[in-house]
Amino acid sequence: MPISHPRLRPVQAVQGGSEGRVELELRDGDASARMRLNPAGLFMASLMDGSRSLERIAEEVGRQIGCKVGVERVEALSRALAEAGLLEDEEGRSRGRTSGEARKRPSPRRAAHAGAVYPGDLGRCRDFFARMLSEYSVGDRASARGLVSPHIDYARGREAYARLWSGVDLTGVERVVVFGTSHAAARSPYVFTRRDFETPLGLAHTDRTWVDRVADDLGERVFDEEYLHCAEHSIELQIPFIQQLGPVAIVPVLCGSVHRSVLSGFRPESDSDVGAHERAMRAALEGCAGRTLLVAAADLAHVGQQFGDEGPLEDDALREVQARDEALLDIVEAGDPEAFYDHVAEDRDARRICGFAPIWTVLRLLRGARGQVAHYGQAVDRGIHSAVTFASVVLD
Repeated sequence: MPISHPRLRPVQAVQGGSEGRVELELRDGDASARMRLNPAGLFMASLMDGSRSLERIAEEVGRQIGCKVGVERVEALSRALAEAGLLEDEEGRSRGRTSGEARKRPSPRRAAHAGAVYPGDLGRCRDFFARMLSEYSVGDRASARGLVSPHIDYARGREAYARLWSGVDLTGVERVVVFGTSHAAARSPYVFTRRDFETPLGLAHTDRTWVDRVADDLGERVFDEEYLHCAEHSIELQIPFIQQLGPVAIVPVLCGSVHRSVLSGFRPESDSDVGAHERAMRAALEGCAGRTLLVAAADLAHVGQQFGDEGPLEDDALREVQARDEALLDIVEAGDPEAFYDHVAEDRDARRICGFAPIWTVLRLLRGARGQVAHYGQAVDRGIHSAVTFASVVLD
């Protein structure tokens, strides 16, 4: 019997396809349930939020594509999703329970970008990072309380990564908590995982004691969107540097809905859920033995036609972006999270600072820290009149 108001389980969409066809694969958190869809099917599935009937979904899809869609098509997709274990029915709940049990003994999160952004085998990977760090070495290493590190690809951000990480001393550090931007929309302000992270350099072990301190305070809901970690690059691109300088445990944390405050006009800390997460993380920082390094895996501005701006990206505009970025970095160096929010919110995030949430979080947790910019860069693509800016900062 078909579900009258189908509801998708928490899933991620991974792009694929072949022979000119565009397809996306829907996957649950551990990829045990999956199904390939074309863009039209994905749109139809996206309307399955539990509030719409099959008939209403058919009407909305029909309005979108400009022709009548039979309810039987929606019912067929609903059945297929249910058989794949991707709906919130008994099969889907069973998979969810299994996934929840697996969280206690999770398999490693496999590197999603090795072989593309950086070498996929041990020898070449080790040499790749060793060369990068030596090429822009800043000399003596020093300890730090926090870092702002880019998450742009290494080809464009190479110098910024190297000038930062070549100067970091991890001696005596028990764990590195990496706050990364979630480029896929998340309902939760922060998304945690107990999974170790695997790269060609080996396993980076997650400090589950630290994560469990947070989960004890907030409940297992902190893992509800854990699947978002699977394909996200912002945290993964920090891990090889930690492995090169370690060994040291990690705590991967994706920042999700915190950024919405910028457009909504309220300070993130005024949101009760953000506040609860901050208190739980602060308790873990204070309650777990040993030194902790906090890292914001964050880029800065995203400007130009690729990101929705009109007209060509001229040199004058890039200089203006740099001036605004430098004003923002002055605030980061001063360690002032309130002024950081004010700067981004005053123009409703016109530069699209995709690292807002990680940087704001680190500044909140490191009250009183002062910083020093190690590098600032702009990756400009003249062909598409667009640019991404980024920086590396040491906080102590």
